[in-house]
Order: sequence, then C-alpha cells, then structure tokens
Amino acid sequence: MLAAFILSNHIVIYVFENSYSYYRVAIEVYWVWMIHQALNH
Repeated sequence: MLAAFILSNHIVIYVFENSYSYYRVAIEVYWVWMIHQALNH
C-alpha cells in the first residue's frame, strides 16, 4: 500500500516536471519569436 502510494507520487511528480519543462520551453520559444517579429518590423 505504502509502496504503491510512493510510486504514484513519483509518477505525478515526474509528469509535472516534464509538463513544466515543456511549458518553460514554449514560453522561451514564444519570446524569441516575438523579439524576432519586432526586429523584422
């Protein structure tokens, strides 16, 4: 019971960390694109 609880927590943390890294990369790409658009105009 305790092992399954710990395992599920690790899975949740792993998924959360991956989604957070994807979210951070998306924000960085968005800002680079916005700066690129601003420099073109």
